[in-house]
Amino acid sequence: MLSPDEAEIADIKKKQGEDNFYTIADDANYYSAEINEAAPDKIIFTDHKIIEFPKEKYVFDKKESQNKWLIIDYKAGSKPKIYSLSDYFLHLTGK
Repeated sequence: MLSPDEAEIADIKKKQGEDNFYTIADDANYYSAEINEAAPDKIIFTDHKIIEFPKEKYVFDKKESQNKWLIIDYKAGSKPKIYSLSDYFLHLTGK
């Protein structure tokens, strides 16, 4: 699971407006809590912006993603799947 750092938060506030940022952040907190509860495996939090998956010959670069709250679903042997928190929650729960 990835969350925005201070610079990314400032950028979101600038682009979306402060009121919208707090709505987005509140939604992210809700989905984070729900994912932690529903996930069959432990969720690992990281601050890394670039994550290499050498076996899959794939490099994830967070700055290429519009969404700064993300889940990277990775199983060895498969290319990682990148989800927004809400999409991952739907994936987990089938709702």
